[in-house]
Amino acid sequence: MYLMILFKLLHKGDWGQIKHFLELYPDALNAKISSYGETALHIAALAGHVKIVEELVNMTSVEDLTLQSDYGETALSLAAACGITSVAKPLVRKNHDLLGIKNINGVIPVVVAAQFGHTDVVHFLYYMTQEEDLDPETSSQGAKLLITCIIAQIYDIALDLVLRFPELATTVWEGHTGGTLNTLATRNSAFPSGTQLVCWKKWIYSCGYFYSLN
Repeated sequence: MYLMILFKLLHKGDWGQIKHFLELYPDALNAKISSYGETALHIAALAGHVKIVEELVNMTSVEDLTLQSDYGETALSLAAACGITSVAKPLVRKNHDLLGIKNINGVIPVVVAAQFGHTDVVHFLYYMTQEEDLDPETSSQGAKLLITCIIAQIYDIALDLVLRFPELATTVWEGHTGGTLNTLATRNSAFPSGTQLVCWKKWIYSCGYFYSLN
């Protein structure tokens, strides 16, 4: 029951009260406090509370930053979904490995950001992501990012991907015939265009989006 207090404080966004609560109950820092199995850091990232995220990152070990919700979301993945670069930066700064952790849908944070058309976050995460996480020789993430960037009209990143990895234009991944661009040409736009969704609704929508790409 006491964890519900922390949950409410996080949504309220009062760092002073949150800090006091965590001093009384330090084990609550990494406890799952939502029905989706999210920790305090997940909730703060999802809510876009930049200062609270920064403070929680300082309190959290490098290893614990990789904790995932029941949907496989790290705090960085949720920051990518919400499109807040200033939330993503302290997470990446402390643990670069977060950039390569996939969620339950099998996509890394930069792809999540592109899915929702968050151009600024895509640029930040893209240039920080390890090459092996995008190289079609070792991963399908580059192909997924290419398709998503084209759909989201983030053409500079799409172009840079093809220039870095020309084979992406003809890459085939599991369950698909034809190359990446050929597959894209046969797909309808998969985003709920024109719909303004709040961040948590976008996140729920994202849970099913990429099953068709796996």
